[in-house]
Amino acid sequence: MQYKNWFNCAVKMIKHSDEGKAGKSTEQHLIQAYTYSEAEAGIHQIMQEVGGGTFEITNITKTNIAEVHPDESAEKWFKVKISLVAFDEESGREKQTSMFFLMQGDDVGSVYKKTKETMRGYSTGYVIPSVVYSKILEVYASDESEESYEAKTEVIHEDEFKVESEQDVLEQVSEEEVQEKAVQEETSQEDPS
Repeated sequence: MQYKNWFNCAVKMIKHSDEGKAGKSTEQHLIQAYTYSEAEAGIHQIMQEVGGGTFEITNITKTNIAEVHPDESAEKWFKVKISLVAFDEESGREKQTSMFFLMQGDDVGSVYKKTKETMRGYSTGYVIPSVVYSKILEVYASDESEESYEAKTEVIHEDEFKVESEQDVLEQVSEEEVQEKAVQEETSQEDPS
């Protein structure tokens, strides 16, 4: 049995502001499909229905996301890296295998807690080495019975933010610190000195 994959689709479109000014915007959408062709056809259909206007699909990338966990009470999406830890009896060493979840939450701390709750059902040990804010605007899971896509939620665009360790997450980073760090990272990337 073949499983559907998650594809990240970059869509460039012209958006009009309240003042009537037109500007280009690139949005990221995650769509569930078997193939690149199916992902392209699906995102094209969705953009025609909800986009309303001129758009161009600029990139489609197959992701390594294993599971998507939406939460309708939250707006932001975070990519969570989970390292499963198992002991290899033959070699006498620990082996780590990574998998990725896309979790919806309000902030890094809440996503970390939700991930821990989700992982309770796993019989193997695990570590959560990173929680990364995602620029994904919409997630579309396929509904095979109707051959259509359903939007899971909408997310506000913000800069990417990465938590380096579990300790960072436990300190409950405030929204101001997240925004401040993102501005600092942007500034350091623009200024090569």
